[in-house]
Amino acid sequence: MHHGPFPANADLQALSKIRGCYLDEDGVHSPVALFVQSMDQETALYMGDWTTFSRINVLCSGPTPLLRCETSGTFAYPPDEQFSAKEFSAQRLHLTEAGKDVASGRRTAHALLERDEWLGGVHLKSGAPMWRWSKAKQQFSREEL
Repeated sequence: MHHGPFPANADLQALSKIRGCYLDEDGVHSPVALFVQSMDQETALYMGDWTTFSRINVLCSGPTPLLRCETSGTFAYPPDEQFSAKEFSAQRLHLTEAGKDVASGRRTAHALLERDEWLGGVHLKSGAPMWRWSKAKQQFSREEL
């Protein structure tokens, strides 16, 4: 199983490594550019365009979003929305203050994001003990958040 979608012990790179978003603090990017950057960084491609866009949507949602869609305030992506490729590509995303805190390591993404999903037979749920990936140790551990 690919470990990328699991929370990382060193959460400094949560926005870039876990969610497929490659943003600097002041960057404003199109969802298409983020997808291309994400694919360029992968050693083993496992996440397609729709998965990338659904993960961007998670980052733009919830009580403390890490990304904001500057264009409309709400990130929209196919197949749920009916709009042209040009309209989709025109959306601009940037880090919120909370997103900047996560990117700098001052906060963890998983303390802020609502998560309730199954990943490879593992239930990841906000408020419950969370499986986390340590790149340095190359192993998982289960921790309270």
